[in-house]
Amino acid sequence: MEQVRTALKELSNDSYQVIFTTHSAVMVAADDIPNTLLIRKTQERGTHSRLRLADAVQQVIKDAPSQARMLFSLGNASQILFADRVLLVEGDTERELLPDVFEKITGHSLSFHRIALIPQGGKSNTAKSLRILAAMGVPARALVDLDYACKAAVQDGFITRDDADLLACKKHFERLLPDNGFRLSEDGLPCKGGTLRPEEAYEVLAADNAAAENIGRLHERLQVQHIWLWTKGAVERHLGLESKEASEWSEFRRRIRTAESYDDVVADSLGLRAFVDWLLA
Repeated sequence: MEQVRTALKELSNDSYQVIFTTHSAVMVAADDIPNTLLIRKTQERGTHSRLRLADAVQQVIKDAPSQARMLFSLGNASQILFADRVLLVEGDTERELLPDVFEKITGHSLSFHRIALIPQGGKSNTAKSLRILAAMGVPARALVDLDYACKAAVQDGFITRDDADLLACKKHFERLLPDNGFRLSEDGLPCKGGTLRPEEAYEVLAADNAAAENIGRLHERLQVQHIWLWTKGAVERHLGLESKEASEWSEFRRRIRTAESYDDVVADSLGLRAFVDWLLA
């Protein structure tokens, strides 16, 4: 198939006009994506085309080349180009286990709902990845940990630096510091160098009852911007996992596939149900 694609491209570069349709991402090379026309069919609009990517995305890809390459690697492109919506995930646990949780809750797989689950390789890619997909006209949502809401979300413009709930979280960190082994940087947020790693410090904050309302409001603020914040700090706490080890993933996967209900397996059944409802809305 790649030989066919190469031959067609050579013909197009030699004064021939070439038009072809495909259901295979192999026929669309990453550098050809801006010139690809996506055709969709919905009950509301019937058969229609999205904006040509050269018109909708070219400037975004120019500004975010690494995110574009990540999104449109062959494995991701095969999902994105033929999905109705995209779910961007930050961590390996989400990539490994959320498909099983989703299917247990809904009775159908992500692919049944035409949802592409795409690892984005770290929180720093969230905003640019969402921008690329929005410019393409591809509905997209992202999952983030609590540390994103307190730091990267500010850099990305989703949360303001003077946000009352963000400032309150920093005050909570100051209060929690003496009894926990984490370290705070000059910006008032956890950093390396303490007994607890920064991600563990955010889980301490998430478990603190006094911070719950502030974290909940940050969650709501990001939610309307197509970002789901794990309010317990990270997805592992909602699932009830103690680590990110492959052996624990395997055991969790076995349990949720054999359990009568996902409520019997996960730690936060209401929170995960709310996430699924948000994703499908």
